Amino acid sequence: MADTVEETFKGGFLTQGQVGMPFSQNGKLSPELVKAYIAAKSQRVSGIAKHFNTSETNVRAIIDNPESGLQIGERGWVRTV
Repeated sequence: MADTVEETFKGGFLTQGQVGMPFSQNGKLSPELVKAYIAAKSQRVSGIAKHFNTSETNVRAIIDNPESGLQIGERGWVRTV
């Protein structure tokens, strides 16, 4: 079973960024991508992390940066400032 999973990832069938909106060209999640996503549909940190196939820690790091223009609002919804 483990060999099958490893071969799937090795073959490029399931790679980072294929699920949901693609990452920026440098392969990193950017505040602009998050803003574009939440403009289309309101989301919490967990939803953003799942959509971009990354950890909640990475999403929170972007939101916590004062220059990102993002913040966690009422009841955990991510919003632009």
